[in-house]
Parts: sequence; C-alpha cells; structure tokens
Amino acid sequence: MIQTLNIEDFVSGDPIRKSAFVESLHVAFHEIGFVVIKNHKVSTEVQKAAYDKISEFFALPVEIKRQFEIPGIGGARGYTTFGKEHAKNSNIGDLKEFFHVGIEVPHEHPLAISYPKNVSIPLVPGFDASLRTLYDGLLELGMQLLRAIAIGLREREDYFDEKVRYGNSILRPIHYPPLTGK
Repeated sequence: MIQTLNIEDFVSGDPIRKSAFVESLHVAFHEIGFVVIKNHKVSTEVQKAAYDKISEFFALPVEIKRQFEIPGIGGARGYTTFGKEHAKNSNIGDLKEFFHVGIEVPHEHPLAISYPKNVSIPLVPGFDASLRTLYDGLLELGMQLLRAIAIGLREREDYFDEKVRYGNSILRPIHYPPLTGK
C-alpha cells in the first residue's frame, strides 16, 4: 500500500515529527518506491491556475503555438509540436505536444549561459506567472523531500542542496490531443 505522508511533520520544527517523517519516507522508498505527500504548499488553486493557463495555450492554433518553439535546443524550453518527440530507436512521433519551463539561474551564475531562457507566452495573460508559481512550489517541495532523504541516508540535511540548486529541472505540461482516426 502506498503511504501518505504529511510534509508538515518534516518542516514543523518538532524533532520527533521530523524524525518520524524521515523514517516513514525512508521505509516507503525502500519497500514500495512511492509516497503521497499531503499538506504541501502547492495549493489546489496554484495547480488549477497553471492547468487552466496551459490548457488555454494548448487550445491555440498550432501556427501560433509554433512561434514559441525554439529551434536548436531540443525542446529544453518552450513549446514542442505534436509528434516531434519520439521514443528511443523509433522514427514514429509521440502523440503529444508539450511545454517546458525550467530553472531560472541568476545572470551572474556560471550556469546562466548553459541553460536556455524560459519562453514567455504573452498571448495567454497570467501564463508565465502561474507556471512559474507552480514550478517554484514544486521545486521547494522537492528540496524538502531531498533534505528528508539525505537524513534518511545518514547524511547532512543539506547534503543535496548545492548539488541540485541549479539543476536542470523542468516542469513539463503535456497535452495528448484526442485521436480523430484520420
């Protein structure tokens, strides 16, 4: 059975609750490989706002969406057209389109030249802000979980912080258009 864990136990400041969370997470990952996390700060409203905006974007005509596809970066940021990506060793395009939002590295950071810039979608008011809010919330939740994992591995709590702080994590909303049989 997949366990549901309360992230508030980890961030509560109570060492007993924190320790119990770490132990439960450690056991769940060893025995099952998955957990459900509740009471995180990525609210239903934040999720819905992002889903609504990405749905608006995917509803645009393909000719317009293609304006936000950046050649030469393999879809690392922005829009990727339906059928463009394909499974390894396959020439058949996947039946999906997607949009990538990623980490924003400070301009002066050495990695700033390595990561493509996020693509802005001014045609859908609120798109950029809603996806950024969702991305940032998920990134913070991921960092909290990595801190708990580090403790479970008997490492310092901040063991992963610098290793992943400017990692190339992405948020990838995917749209699978209905098949028409044509």
